[in-house]
Amino acid sequence: MYQCTCSQSGRAALQELLSLSDAQMQDFAHLRRLYLTKRALLAFERKKLVNQMQESDSALPHPADGQIGVPELAAKLRQNATDDYEVYIKLGYAVRRGVS
Repeated sequence: MYQCTCSQSGRAALQELLSLSDAQMQDFAHLRRLYLTKRALLAFERKKLVNQMQESDSALPHPADGQIGVPELAAKLRQNATDDYEVYIKLGYAVRRGVS
């Protein structure tokens, strides 16, 4: 079971402010863990794509290399940003459904 890493006083204040049960607080902690894990994975992927883009700019391309071109890397970065935004929106929807 995932435990909330926030301080006990912060957790109690949030629980009192939102009038949440212990089960709801555990749900929030689980959502937070999923959210942060997914965002970290997307950030790691984004960093890797940016590094590939920098490498492709510095080296002269050779047709036999089979390297991914800059337009393909840019498309992957756009998709990464879209995925990142969708994770944020889905978390907001999940929290709103859980609270109401």
